[in-house]
Order: sequence, then C-alpha cells, then structure tokens
Amino acid sequence: MKLLSTTPKNSKPTATQRSMRHKNSTKPSFYMPIPQFYQCERCLRLMIDVAGNNPSQPPDCCGHVMKHLLAQTPDDAHHITLTVRGGFESNSLSVTVGQPVHPMTLPHHIAWVYLHTFQGGQLKFMAPGEESTVMFALADKDAYVYCDRAICKGRDCKFNCKRGFCVWIYCNQHGLWHYSL
Repeated sequence: MKLLSTTPKNSKPTATQRSMRHKNSTKPSFYMPIPQFYQCERCLRLMIDVAGNNPSQPPDCCGHVMKHLLAQTPDDAHHITLTVRGGFESNSLSVTVGQPVHPMTLPHHIAWVYLHTFQGGQLKFMAPGEESTVMFALADKDAYVYCDRAICKGRDCKFNCKRGFCVWIYCNQHGLWHYSL
C-alpha cells in the first residue's frame, strides 16, 4: 500500500495532484429550473420533476394522478439552520430542522430533504429515530466559494456564494417546506 503525503496548505498542486477548485472567478449559473415535487397518495412514491414541466398536468402513479406538493415557508416553530463548512476544493452544507430539534418519531418525522444547487440537486431520506440533521457534500461548481475575498474571512462570513440554493423539507405531518439561502 502506498501512502500519499499531505501537502502544505498554501502549496500549488503538482501534475499528479490536480486541483478540483473551480477556475471561474464568477458565480456559476443554475443548470436546472426549480424542481416540482409529486407524491402518490397510494404507494407514497416521490417524483421530482427537474425538467420544468407544466404542473397543471401532473404525472400518474398506481392508476391515479400524483399529488403536486406545494411548499410553504417554515415558521418560527420549524426553525431551519444551515451551516456551510469547507473551502475552495470542497465543502458541505448541513441542514438542521427545529429549534432545538424536530421530532423524529414514526408518527411525526422529517421524511426527506432536497437541496437544489448550481449543478442539479441532492436528495436525502431520513428515518424515524435519526437526528433531524442531514449533511450534503458539495464539490466542483457547487463548492464555489468567495473565501479569498475579505468579506469571507473571519466571523462575518455570510456564504453569499451559495445564494440561490434552495432546500425543500418534507414532514410527514406538516407537508413540504421551502427555504432559500
């Protein structure tokens, strides 16, 4: 087994160590439109439409029309906390629901969380009994950051480079919530 040595923080990658840092100095644009969510009321199958189809003609499942899930904005009781960690090469976005935490029991829990990013989206399912926190790994253009700018250094970082990202959270009792970064 060959061990790779770590390189100092400020060193440039060699030919064998390609940097994954996004080379563009401007914020990426979004590739896909805002998704639409549909759920079958019989089998609970979830469909995420990222093609921008007309929601007036929802898809079919189990011989019936799927329900179009309409999002609401979370209120103070359903506080959403977003935490971005990382740097130029990669970073992550952590989503926590509730203050202190959302119930995660079988009759009342967060079923899934969807993150809409520059390059597409990520879906994470959650099971009863788990914590009400989910983490999304970001890389390539989704990891785009302004961390070399003065505003991003220190405690005042607002991670405005993620502006436009959206999070959808589905609670089995309260329905779909939408939160924009």
